Amino acid sequence: MDHGVPFWYNKNVPAPFGKLPGVQEAQDLVTKYGSLELTPPKWADAEKIINEYSFKAIMGQMPAADAVKKMREQLKSSKLID
Repeated sequence: MDHGVPFWYNKNVPAPFGKLPGVQEAQDLVTKYGSLELTPPKWADAEKIINEYSFKAIMGQMPAADAVKKMREQLKSSKLID
């Protein structure tokens, strides 16, 4: 069962019905301004640090400001951010 794809993504398959109002305009905006979100090469390393401190802050084990400060320090010392 199709769960709401309003148009075909594959340009090689002709759509069996026309586009809904506003779809072409939205597609034009995405084509003009959109870009793919790519994962940085060392994302797995950064994610471990981010998860560690964000979960501590969420669970109340560490004040949020301290968690952000420690997270930033560790990301910087690991050369994952500037």
